[in-house]
Amino acid sequence: MLVAGFLMVSATQYAQYTDIINSNRPGKSMSAFSVGKTVIQAEAGLYGISEKHDLLRYEANGFGTEIDVRYGAFFDQFEFILNTQYQYDWYEAPLVNDTRGGFKQITVGAKYLVYDPFIKEDKPNLYSWKANHSFKWNQFIPAVAVYAGINLKIGTNPFTFPTDRAISPKVMVITQNHFGTKWVWVNNFIADKYMTDYPSLGVISTLTRGFNMRWSGFLEFQGIKVIIMQIPFSVWVLLTWFGKISS
Repeated sequence: MLVAGFLMVSATQYAQYTDIINSNRPGKSMSAFSVGKTVIQAEAGLYGISEKHDLLRYEANGFGTEIDVRYGAFFDQFEFILNTQYQYDWYEAPLVNDTRGGFKQITVGAKYLVYDPFIKEDKPNLYSWKANHSFKWNQFIPAVAVYAGINLKIGTNPFTFPTDRAISPKVMVITQNHFGTKWVWVNNFIADKYMTDYPSLGVISTLTRGFNMRWSGFLEFQGIKVIIMQIPFSVWVLLTWFGKISS
């Protein structure tokens, strides 16, 4: 499966919890930090898709759009999140040759930053260059956030299982490490659609390297394990991205 995407829109209002725009795009992982109290931020993008499944004997080619809206409420560590994904593709299988269109995902949820190790950052040592530039083992202590939301299935949807419920839960634990000033490592541990016929466990891991104020590259890994009729079925996808990030 080949997926391509890019950053299109990132708009903010008022001030943020951090001094940079906390965008989740263009990757699939969700950062631990929120946008900040009273901030409204929209993130959108386009992607192309090409799938071929030998066991299920189908091919699909098309494109889609993703729009996420984030709103910081109550305090700086908390935000509400709306995730939407609309896809249109050409689907071909035995005795089937048709086009499909619909919302592949509509999820409404909230995220809370439980632990922030960067609040008490070490002050510069005015007497030691070595102390300021030595490796700090506390970088391995991540910021930790929790997320809870619901998936919404609206009408007949060709991208969901026929037995999927109209409302299903989604929970996530998020960790985020900063190694120096250029490397960021984000991990999402996901339990999705539990209490349905097709629950899943997933992980998304994203390693980002900043080159300057406008450019960064990142490597992202996604894994998902779907339980079908009590038989584990695993799909692993490795994505390599190179994106332009600008504020």
